[in-house]
Amino acid sequence: MIIPTPSQQLCVLDNARRTLATAQNLDEIKLIHDQAEAVRQYAKSAALGLEVQNWAAEVKLLSERRAGELLAGLELPGGNRKSATGKKPSLADLGISPKQSHRWQLVASLPEDRFQEYVADTIRQNQELTLAGLLRLARSYRRASDSQLAPAGVLEYVARSLDRMVEQGKSFACIYADPLWTPVSLQRNHLNTAYADMVRNLQTLPIRKVSKRNAHLHLWTLPESLLAALQLLRAWGFRYQTHLLRSSDERCGTRPEGTGTPVT
Repeated sequence: MIIPTPSQQLCVLDNARRTLATAQNLDEIKLIHDQAEAVRQYAKSAALGLEVQNWAAEVKLLSERRAGELLAGLELPGGNRKSATGKKPSLADLGISPKQSHRWQLVASLPEDRFQEYVADTIRQNQELTLAGLLRLARSYRRASDSQLAPAGVLEYVARSLDRMVEQGKSFACIYADPLWTPVSLQRNHLNTAYADMVRNLQTLPIRKVSKRNAHLHLWTLPESLLAALQLLRAWGFRYQTHLLRSSDERCGTRPEGTGTPVT
């Protein structure tokens, strides 16, 4: 397999971008995708360096985003049904699995500037460009966009509920919390102020007042929001003890779990 020189790689990448931008045929996109993946796998197995590997990976990710854009507009039936004359083809007819379709449409929903930011940041940090990494960012972006960073009314309701528990003398030995964290990369846009306000509001919740003396806290967080999670833990009267890293299913990704005990 012949690997292009760095200048040739840039030329191929530019050509791939132009081709994919106007491509309306999934077979054409899949061909570019499969060729890029073959080069990526070869570069990795032959130890040709991360630069070559990421060059091929970027072409592959671009093709997946373009395929996702087309699939989102086709409203295809899934399963193994064969299309009949006059009917839309199924995913099986196109040689695409439901899992691939879901992934590609998800990464296609990520704005172009966020995608370019992910590529640039990953390369600058000398890390590997992967679909898994892009999927994590796309899921986080969608989660933040869909929920609009938890309306203030939700936190107000939680605060009132906790105040009633305090009045009733209730306390707990085990507390589990799963705030709506937003990756650092998403804090560079208009969501930044709302995100900061949300973190401050979380810190004011009277968690300390409903915690028993020897209570422990299980606090879910994203890797990108670990610092804010530690600040939140301390604001609630707990001290950091340990964390767990869990590789869960693809819907959740990898999220560290911090635990602590009340500060006395």
